[in-house]
Amino acid sequence: DRDDMDGAPGTETITITKIRNGTYRYSVQDYTNRNNASSRKLADSGTTVTAYYNNTEIPFNLPNSVGNLWVVFTFNGETGVFTTQDNITSHANYDTIQ
Repeated sequence: DRDDMDGAPGTETITITKIRNGTYRYSVQDYTNRNNASSRKLADSGTTVTAYYNNTEIPFNLPNSVGNLWVVFTFNGETGVFTTQDNITSHANYDTIQ
């Protein structure tokens, strides 16, 4: 919905209006440092993610690790279950991650 690109911990949102079967993965990438596998900018940013589902607030806190891609959670569209992935890795181009 919104991509906060000003460098400060941002509020980024996604709205899914219709849940379909399948697995959804939610990730946050430090695009500015996407080519720096040893960057701590994301880990030090104070970024948090909150998912809202069925009138429930589900918070996710950033792990303290190096890297530029935080794989936050997966969501099973059939069962409605969130699974915390909670890892930071490095990847230069998020568009190619499977």
